[in-house]
Amino acid sequence: MDQYDSLISRAQLLAAQDRYDLAEEELGKAIALDPDHGAAYSMLAHIKCVQGQNREATELAKRGIAMEPDNAYAHYTLAAVYYERDRYDEASTAVDSATELDPTDPDFHSLKSLIALQQYRWQDALESAEMGLQFDPDHKSCNNSRAIALTRLGRREEAGATIDSVLAKNPDDAVTHANSGWNKLHGGEPQQAAEHFKEALRLDPNNQWARSGIIESLKAKNIVYRQFLRYMLWVSRFPPKTQLFAFIGVIVVLQILVRMPSGSSLQTLGSFLALGYLAFVGSMWLASPLFDLLLRMSRYGRMVLTDERKADTTYLALALVAVAIFLSGPIVTQLRQQDVIYYAILLMPVAVCLNTSRRAKRKLTAIAVIAIFAVASVYWYRWYIDTGIEGLGSLREMLDFVKEVALRDGDDAVPSGDEESKLLQIAQYYRSQNRLNDFFLWPAVAMTWLSDYFNRVEK
Repeated sequence: MDQYDSLISRAQLLAAQDRYDLAEEELGKAIALDPDHGAAYSMLAHIKCVQGQNREATELAKRGIAMEPDNAYAHYTLAAVYYERDRYDEASTAVDSATELDPTDPDFHSLKSLIALQQYRWQDALESAEMGLQFDPDHKSCNNSRAIALTRLGRREEAGATIDSVLAKNPDDAVTHANSGWNKLHGGEPQQAAEHFKEALRLDPNNQWARSGIIESLKAKNIVYRQFLRYMLWVSRFPPKTQLFAFIGVIVVLQILVRMPSGSSLQTLGSFLALGYLAFVGSMWLASPLFDLLLRMSRYGRMVLTDERKADTTYLALALVAVAIFLSGPIVTQLRQQDVIYYAILLMPVAVCLNTSRRAKRKLTAIAVIAIFAVASVYWYRWYIDTGIEGLGSLREMLDFVKEVALRDGDDAVPSGDEESKLLQIAQYYRSQNRLNDFFLWPAVAMTWLSDYFNRVEK
């Protein structure tokens, strides 16, 4: 057993030095020496997880628990693997088992707090972090998790005090500086936030949390974006399902108002509210990529924006041009003003696409957006360029024809054979256009409802 423990200790040292290949060799020797002991399996699972081999890590972690079901570290390892795979319910169950077996390890409580943060359970995250701090008051991860939870709960001053305490003892900790930056952003202090993000990036140039933060802080110097950001940070406190149900609820109410009897005050109110709501939601979802586009015009902005975010600004610019062209139809012709709402909605799936991680289903959302815009293009072309009906090539001509036939009196009221044929074509044309409208409008709305699905990553 002394030789087995020696191999495990050597593997721990090598893993701490990021020499994972050598650590795996030592663990392989330990497993060969005693295949019924679980410690080597659990440690090997941790190494596989760090290397991104998550499926193999899961199987190894489960084997470690099977070998030693009363080993708290084995359950903790499985929880850590599930956490990296974004499988938070399973991670929560595993870490609960770890804390039951050993309630004094602050690392276990830290992971429990991190899982709760991902599940938007801010109070649970705070309690878990504070439990860990009872056993190690200087535990950095517990302190940072506590600060994040306090910020999300609106207790920003307490969060700031916690962060300041950690920075006083660990002034070169990049994560804590990034945490402080986000706390400042929540408080509407972009200038101070930017300083902490810069320091975090100096200490760790690969810290994506800090990089995202400094971009947001630069954009937040604009007073308009600062209000958008404040709202978005407030909304982010609520779980995605709560946000989704609120969105669906408002859409249903607006649909009821818009479908009130034509000309009624309720319909007019519903139309104005629908336009206002679409402008509000659309601007919120597009605010970040839109201000990325503006930031791209500055020299420092081009330096901090990643190539991926620069590409997103290009896609957004193309989408805005397309929607502007669509809007020219009802605006120039002064016909079918309701189409303004339909074309404005097209920016929603664009926002979903741009806010979907490239590690998730970004390609699927891009294909969906292209398909939606393609159908909308056909819809727009047939309304405003060529109806496809002989002799009635424009929408104005078609409406004038229908009006002229409808206003006839006496014997002239009965349409001729040719006129009746054209009226049938017009009726079929409207049915076809309504179907095209459904084919792009509802998929566009559905994409906003499915945004959580598009962002899921199988790890």
